[in-house]
Amino acid sequence: MDDYYTDPEEISQQQVTIPIVTDGIPRSGPGPRLARCVYFSITADEPNRPWFLGLPNVTIPFLMLGLQGIIFRSPLRQSGLFVTPDDWNELVTIIEQQDGFSVEFEYFWVPVSLLDRARGQYPPGDESPNGLAVRGEVFRLGHKLFLEAWRAARDGTDFVNYANRVLDYFDGDRLAAGLTYSPEETRSIQAWAIAQVAGSIIG
Repeated sequence: MDDYYTDPEEISQQQVTIPIVTDGIPRSGPGPRLARCVYFSITADEPNRPWFLGLPNVTIPFLMLGLQGIIFRSPLRQSGLFVTPDDWNELVTIIEQQDGFSVEFEYFWVPVSLLDRARGQYPPGDESPNGLAVRGEVFRLGHKLFLEAWRAARDGTDFVNYANRVLDYFDGDRLAAGLTYSPEETRSIQAWAIAQVAGSIIG
């Protein structure tokens, strides 16, 4: 495992891609079909230690009264990807060893057809012989598509309009900037999930 730390100033908004895991993928029904997807967040409900907000030319100390942060890269690897089950496990351990912090699973919805198109750029696998997205796969969302999905879930908005809007925007070549399939992270999180289930049974 890499001994690696990323300076936040080296990461631009364009470089941010958020890992999501497909949870439920409907294959029938009217209108644009939406897949329920999971993303990971760091939460803290109570203030504990001082924080520092870095702005251009100034750093402001403050006390956090609540926190939800979206996890978008592994702090353990230069690539930022979660490439082994231990990467996921160590992330959770590092965060939850801090008093008042936890890792939570959050949900929103992504159009199935976008997932299928991104998945179809890779060879079919044993679990997906037709090359379509299946449950338990990892995709990475660009900043714009993530915000669209997050806002739709937060606001309880008209999901048909949301789906049509993102389908129109991410048509053609724009898809690669908004959504990519991550086979390496798919393998690692599936192995991690199996280990978690086995551990809970043995424990």
